[in-house]
Amino acid sequence: MQNGIRTMTKFLKLEDALLDEDGSCRDVNFLKPTWDGVTQFVNRLEQAFGERIASDGEGNSLAEPHWKDIKAAVLKTGSVHMVYRNCTEILNNLQVYVGREDDKSPFIELTFSPRT
Repeated sequence: MQNGIRTMTKFLKLEDALLDEDGSCRDVNFLKPTWDGVTQFVNRLEQAFGERIASDGEGNSLAEPHWKDIKAAVLKTGSVHMVYRNCTEILNNLQVYVGREDDKSPFIELTFSPRT
């Protein structure tokens, strides 16, 4: 049981650090996700946020739903930048950057500030 308590304590410290309203933003990087995982993640974000905008690496807007074309857009232009706003959860404004590695595998970077 001690191991479970330590794990929960570490999680709560991580949560506190992520949500500390100190005026700075947070960056979270996911290395080596799958394309299927990226698609599912973006689909869930689109369901959680009221406002969504996305543009590809050439600055062209992506039609909604973004999750359907994200892989093709990233492979074609190198990246997609998305901004999500108006969520009733912990985060109100989230920026998501999806890019590709040299081997065409994806990576994701999230940037957000704790809700103020």
